[in-house]
Amino acid sequence: MNESYLVIKEIQSRLLVKEDVRKELLAFESRINYQRNLATSKHDECQNTLKEIDNTKSATLNLEKKLKEVADHIEKQNVDHYQLKNASDMEKSVTQLEVLKKQKSTLEAEVFTAWENLENLQEAVPKLKTFINGINETIRELEKEYETLKGQKKSEVELNQELMLNALSLLPQSQQSTIKSLIHNQSSGKILTTVTNKQCGNCHMLIQPSVFQELDKLKSLIKCQTCGLLLIPGSL
Repeated sequence: MNESYLVIKEIQSRLLVKEDVRKELLAFESRINYQRNLATSKHDECQNTLKEIDNTKSATLNLEKKLKEVADHIEKQNVDHYQLKNASDMEKSVTQLEVLKKQKSTLEAEVFTAWENLENLQEAVPKLKTFINGINETIRELEKEYETLKGQKKSEVELNQELMLNALSLLPQSQQSTIKSLIHNQSSGKILTTVTNKQCGNCHMLIQPSVFQELDKLKSLIKCQTCGLLLIPGSL
């Protein structure tokens, strides 16, 4: 039985190598996906900025139109004012002019701000496009690196798989079935754990005395009743 445990440990080490490769490739994929998401986000930002430019242009033109209307009104009011003879009418005219001049001052400030915003938006677009181009170049480089890495890992994984299958073939048929079932059901690549202080090394649950005694005899494969991993005596 000791020999079986040693073989199973070998299988476990091969599974962990496979899992390490999977995690390494997955981490690389995450780097690429992050850049892709960033490119999409910046593309959307650029499109929204272009729409905002159009809206700001339209709003600015409307403000300028209102400003011209008020300025024309002020000019007409000035002409009409000097044709008035009645003191009361002149006083009303002065009040109206003051209101119009305040409107004109407010509109001038709004037009200035609108043009300033429009200029900032227009400057942002080429910067965003340059940034997006840089991200896309990074993505292309990462994709090349990823394909190279996959090629390098492919032979490593194939050799590791072959060694694992060779080790598996050394076990009795009944044990092979147990190990295959564990491999199928464990997504982390871990199929065994060492018993320490009469506890499962994976979930730390106490091993029942009868189970521990049976395990100590090294006569059969025993799985943890809680986490399902294969239990191996700490002495091995």
